[in-house]
Amino acid sequence: MAFVLVVDDDEATCDALRRLLSRMGYQAAIAQSGREALDVAEAARPDVIVLDWMMPDMDGLEVLRRLRERPATKDVPVLLYSAVDNAELLGQARKLGAQECVLKSGGFYSLYERIERYTS
Repeated sequence: MAFVLVVDDDEATCDALRRLLSRMGYQAAIAQSGREALDVAEAARPDVIVLDWMMPDMDGLEVLRRLRERPATKDVPVLLYSAVDNAELLGQARKLGAQECVLKSGGFYSLYERIERYTS
């Protein structure tokens, strides 16, 4: 069973994704801040990280940069999951090592397809 770390400061989003991923056969953990995400990712070694961009303590790009600096997480696929369709953000995320950027408006299936791609 693949393990997905969902990082989002919105509790409703986290709960919905955890339930949906569980139904699809994934084990999911939740982190609601950038700092928590770094701790959980290093300790639990997820197969994929779904990372929100806009968070209060540390934005998703900073979390991504720090994940890539750490030996335990530098190769973990990261999907930036954002409500904002911003070409500059997408470019920065790719430069920092995000595999893909997924818009929240695309719905769960769009995210699920990408998670499948990196866990198969």
